[in-house]
Amino acid sequence: MKKITIGKLAQLTAVSADTLRYYEKMNLISVESRSAGGYRLYNEEAIRRVRFIRGAKALNFTLDEIKQLLLLKSSDKSTCAQILKHTEGKIKEAETRIAELAARCLRCLYR
Repeated sequence: MKKITIGKLAQLTAVSADTLRYYEKMNLISVESRSAGGYRLYNEEAIRRVRFIRGAKALNFTLDEIKQLLLLKSSDKSTCAQILKHTEGKIKEAETRIAELAARCLRCLYR
């Protein structure tokens, strides 16, 4: 498996190097190794994880929620039902927010 630098990972995932360092600090991604010069080296799993994180953030998941999903995904003891429970909860939150915004919009129209 080819190892890539933080700059290449940033380029491939459209995420800044500072954000990647933050994800590393939050244990969302991990450095596979370091080069002789001390540069962080990542594997292809880091690319998948960062893309997952970006997608989940686009769906309004918090980093803590994303971390829980990643932990469930990597656990041998977790089930699809547990992951589904987390995502269904997020869907319900989004539906509630949509209803609140729609009600607010209607109030604005009838003032």
